[in-house]
Formats: sequence, C-alpha cells, structure tokens
Amino acid sequence: MRLPCKYDKKIKLYWKNYIYQSSFAAVSVFIIFLILTIEHAVVVASIGSTALIVFSMPNSIAATPKRVIGGHMIGFLSGSLIGIIAHGPAFYLALVYAKLLELHC
Repeated sequence: MRLPCKYDKKIKLYWKNYIYQSSFAAVSVFIIFLILTIEHAVVVASIGSTALIVFSMPNSIAATPKRVIGGHMIGFLSGSLIGIIAHGPAFYLALVYAKLLELHC
C-alpha cells in the first residue's frame, strides 16, 4: 500500500519559491525576536504561528488577510479586556464577593 505524498509534487520546479518563503518567515520571526523581550513571548508565539500559516500555506483560507488580521484583532481585544478586568477594581470586587460566598456571610 502506497502512502499519500505529504509534500508538493512540483517541488523540483518551485524549490526557489519554497526557499524564499522559508527565508522570509525566518527573517521576520528573527526581527521580532530582536525587537521584543522575553516578557512578550506570547506575541512571538502568535507571530510565529501566523508566519507558519501565511508562508507555508499561502493559498489556504486561513492565510487570507481578512482572517489573519481579524484573528489578531480578536486576540488583542480579548486579551486587553481580560487585562483590564484582571487589574481593575472589578476583579478585586469579584474576588471579595467570591470569598464572602465561600464564608457564607
């Protein structure tokens, strides 16, 4: 039984394109590593996974600009919302309320 081919069968024709795509992805992630510090590891992981999708599967529906930018915007907004809630007075009020419920006061 023959297993299906996992790579593009036209790789011999388009090998330069694959080298360029891989190089651009590596350079873009390397530049981001130089700019950001270890505290921003989540951003680097997000950019790295996006670079993988965009550069390795450019014809995929997940690599369309609408979905890439939209996904990052949703992640940014939800992370900002959680950051505001977790560091604002509402978080501490909810924590006190939970402790009061735990003590049955």
